[in-house]
Amino acid sequence: MRRLVVCVGYIGREAFEFDCEGDRLQVESMLATRDDDIRMVHWEDLDASLRSTHAYDLRNSSWGNVDLAAAAALLILEAPAPGSIFADFDRADAAMHEILRRGIPAVNSPRTFLDYPDKRYLVDRPDMPFPATRLVTAASDIDAAIRDLGEVVVVKPLIGAGGDGVVRMAADAGLVRAALEPGREYLVQEYLPAITAGERSLYFFAKQFRYAAIKRPVGDEFRCNWEHSVADRHHPTEDELALARDAVARFGSPSLIERVDLCGGKIIEMTIECPALQISPCGVEREVGGWTYEAIDMAIAAAGPRSREACPPPIEGTAGAGLRGVTGNPGGVEGSMKKRTIGCIGYFNQTEFDYDFSVDRRQIESMLAARDDDFLMVHWEDLDLALESQHAWDIRRGVWRAADFGACDALMILLAPWPGTTWNNFPRSQEMLRSMVARDLVVLPTAQTFLDFVDKRYLLERDDMPFPRTVLLTDSSDIPALLAGFGETVIVKPIVGFSGLGVLKLPNSVERVREALEPGQEYLLQEYLPEIADGERCLFFFAKKFRYAIVKRLHAGEYIANADHAEFEAYQPTAAELALACDAVERFGSSSFIERVDIVGSKVLEMTVDSPGLAIHIAGVEREVGHWTYEAIDQSIDARSRS
Repeated sequence: MRRLVVCVGYIGREAFEFDCEGDRLQVESMLATRDDDIRMVHWEDLDASLRSTHAYDLRNSSWGNVDLAAAAALLILEAPAPGSIFADFDRADAAMHEILRRGIPAVNSPRTFLDYPDKRYLVDRPDMPFPATRLVTAASDIDAAIRDLGEVVVVKPLIGAGGDGVVRMAADAGLVRAALEPGREYLVQEYLPAITAGERSLYFFAKQFRYAAIKRPVGDEFRCNWEHSVADRHHPTEDELALARDAVARFGSPSLIERVDLCGGKIIEMTIECPALQISPCGVEREVGGWTYEAIDMAIAAAGPRSREACPPPIEGTAGAGLRGVTGNPGGVEGSMKKRTIGCIGYFNQTEFDYDFSVDRRQIESMLAARDDDFLMVHWEDLDLALESQHAWDIRRGVWRAADFGACDALMILLAPWPGTTWNNFPRSQEMLRSMVARDLVVLPTAQTFLDFVDKRYLLERDDMPFPRTVLLTDSSDIPALLAGFGETVIVKPIVGFSGLGVLKLPNSVERVREALEPGQEYLLQEYLPEIADGERCLFFFAKKFRYAIVKRLHAGEYIANADHAEFEAYQPTAAELALACDAVERFGSSSFIERVDIVGSKVLEMTVDSPGLAIHIAGVEREVGHWTYEAIDQSIDARSRS
């Protein structure tokens, strides 16, 4: 659906032009990513009701009217700080409050600009790994303030950007006092010598790390702004990435585009209102539009439907976006939500409740922390064909109770029986899944997914996908003819299976392959991918969006990438891997909203669209996974409401 996105900031008001190159690159990337209408408006051209008669329509290259309340979302590119000479701070501040009052989705949230007009957070947040920082004025006890800050200190204005007014000096009370203007507030900080090697800036969109820049000071400089440093793309170390991710989670801002600036083991600043994106130095001109839309989509989901009062009809020349039928509160974003009931179906201890798998516990605990919904758990064997149970576990209250799972707002299938399973009735579970489909229940992943993908037959049927060469194999097959199309080594795997169970690597030998087959069983015969020695990359998607990845590095001489034969670790995919996985999700077109794409070399080894082992603790996404799961649930609810 074509939507209206309004960008608010600074623009040329007579002959239109972008105020800065970063804004142009970001917005042009958005124009290329989706077919939305995008209009630009200057803060000074907004009236008290959030309307303007002087907004620039980028699609049609013309000036016209716009009503911010009619937009699907706002993108606030820049906003005046107290004392700004570029726009009226009080006027913009009033507009921010009105945007919040009306519940208009915005990136970044006006709450960010209202809560962080200055850098006072560097003093107020002792739980964050900021440099030692003191708030001072010309009237302060400077000797006491600089005590324990070291031999060299940095003095910066409390309100500032781009390194303006920042000075480095010896930790001498007289020198520091001389740098302070009467009546103004400043921060005095410990100096970090590691800054001479560069400041690492890690960028997060929708709470997900996307790319990083390094800004190296020129000569004897210590300021890492555009005037005194050179910026380049940076690939952060695992320690840097872990530090930045923890900072975003711990800081808990409502911002959905954030920058974390690192120096050594310290966080210099959190830029959460208007982070300069370093798009060109990092070469992300193409991708940044999609990432920005991820943040916008999350803001829209968090805002939920707006009332008629909050979203008045558009004035002439604007396009309304309609009501949004999803709710959520991802990553601290404000938004009103009704309490819902989520029913979870899978396996657990039926006598004294305990999770059967730690990954289920981590996912659900993250969801419990993300929203205030009620959660009911039921074992497949305790669910009747009407989807009712007399033995369901109420997680919030810690009690067993009767429950109608067909009445839940959404269902989550954590794990389902497969053909031949010994610990549950497969045909009975299939009947329940068909009932869920017939009743049009919201199920994550969809019930249809479990019906359509009970085995790996899709590897045979989808020749449009970059799967390894695969053929069906049984003990009655013409094995010599089949093997003629493969190399010296082949893979034989059961058509129904998981986690590498029953998978064999064999020489291209009729005898050896025939020996591996049980009568009456179906197998897949596949080409062997030597690149497996470099590891299997697993990319996880929630609501059709990439969220994180792990790599499974095989032990020496192994070929099966499971927990017994490989080491798992968090992984940042290359651009080529990410493009391959994104294309695979789109091309495969499953109805699932939680998917895993397994990549070896340039091939997609498998698509896991029913119960993808989420590797939550390995990727370190215990906090985020609940929000992402809710995003998938919200999208499922939205998809049903549109059907």
